[in-house]
Amino acid sequence: MKQKDYLEKLVTAYPKDERALTALGNYHFAQQEFDQAIADYKKAADVAPSYSPAFNILGYSYRQQGNYADAEQVFKKYVELIPNDPNPYDSYAELLLKMGKFEDSIAQYREALSIDSRFAPSHFGIAADLMYMGKPEDATAELQKMAADARNDGELRTALFGLAVVNADRGKLDQALDNLTQQYAVAEKKNDAAAMAGDLRAKGNVLEQMHRYDDADQQFNKSLQLIEGSSLSQEIKDNAKLLHHYNLAGVAIGKKDYWAPNLMPSNSARALTAPTTLLCGSKLTNWQEESLWRKRITTKQLPNSSRPTSKTHKISIALARHTRQKATPQKLGSSAENG
Repeated sequence: MKQKDYLEKLVTAYPKDERALTALGNYHFAQQEFDQAIADYKKAADVAPSYSPAFNILGYSYRQQGNYADAEQVFKKYVELIPNDPNPYDSYAELLLKMGKFEDSIAQYREALSIDSRFAPSHFGIAADLMYMGKPEDATAELQKMAADARNDGELRTALFGLAVVNADRGKLDQALDNLTQQYAVAEKKNDAAAMAGDLRAKGNVLEQMHRYDDADQQFNKSLQLIEGSSLSQEIKDNAKLLHHYNLAGVAIGKKDYWAPNLMPSNSARALTAPTTLLCGSKLTNWQEESLWRKRITTKQLPNSSRPTSKTHKISIALARHTRQKATPQKLGSSAENG
């Protein structure tokens, strides 16, 4: 809570500073306290009507509440404020994707790319639209182009993850595993324990769907070992242990071993019920969002009417789990906004 205390003191000292108000709004957004976040962003916009970052995250706040009408108006204003920056078009496109307006979404992503042809998030967003439109070949082509043009490991890993999801969604699980193996290799070069562990969990999720339960178990165990042997914080290690029990529960249920001895007794009930979300999730999580980690971190879900019909779409949920985390403000790195 120290962060909140400091930010509130900052706003008290500088109540007319749009940057302080936006920073406080970002805190509330990260805590998923969207009503308070919206209030802070609106104050920032009132103080400085041309301060574009406040409009960007205000739009995301409305979207998180399901208030698409207000979100759309705010994103249109964001475009007006900095029309020569790709980020506003990308943010608006993301909302349209969420609403299931795939053609309109692609048009906005193309606007972003007309400004910066290597703006990776927009390539990723177009691929998401195409996948949900039932055009996996086109989605794959978009992601392959993104991988070929990647300027850093983050963009390359994002493209590979997208390819894994597209392949998994159309039932090509072996190819999805290959994509995730390539993704792991990128992180391995820098000994990025957190990323490597996440990739191993994702591989475990795919193997689980292939009914290769022993192989899945091996990947989950290796993932936990990486985290425990790393210099990451104890909080992260504790969380990894909880997630590991969840993954073992999924494997045990796949084997119909409902009372597996390697599951903690206190988690017996969870072991019997938790993986149901993985296998039969009531909504399909949008893979763009969980994994466009570098730019956007909030969890998105597609409208019921826009869900893919492939029986393998459940793997999108499984793959998404390894990058899911509590929502925090995203896309604050726009060039125009930070210039």
